[in-house]
Amino acid sequence: MPARPFSRRTALGTFGILTTVGLTGCSARATIDSLKAPTPPTPSAPTNPDVGLVAQVGRAMTTADSAAPAAFARLHHAQLSRLGETSVASPGTSGGNWRSAQKRLVTTLTEASVAATETDLVRLLASATAGQRQLLRARGLG
Repeated sequence: MPARPFSRRTALGTFGILTTVGLTGCSARATIDSLKAPTPPTPSAPTNPDVGLVAQVGRAMTTADSAAPAAFARLHHAQLSRLGETSVASPGTSGGNWRSAQKRLVTTLTEASVAATETDLVRLLASATAGQRQLLRARGLG
């Protein structure tokens, strides 16, 4: 018996079924992809708590230098350059209350050396505290 050609109705029905299956397959793939575990976000670098501490020490040194003799300003300039800070005030020419500012700086440096988390920074701040105290004692203020 000879093969009968497909009728138009059969061709359209077959096309409709194949199209539905194809689209359902694409839709299912998108659904499955959305159900997969999301890629975890890349963790950001942890913030270093010592960054704020260094900035605080830099501000305290700059403030203490505003009316201090040149010897203190030179010491602080050397210490700030080791800390990576660049803003340094010029030594003051007015008498001001620079003695109490220098003594407060000793307290600030001591507290910062205790609060620091990086070993090198702890050593540097402790050294800065010792240098500040020595200079104060040499001036008869310690």
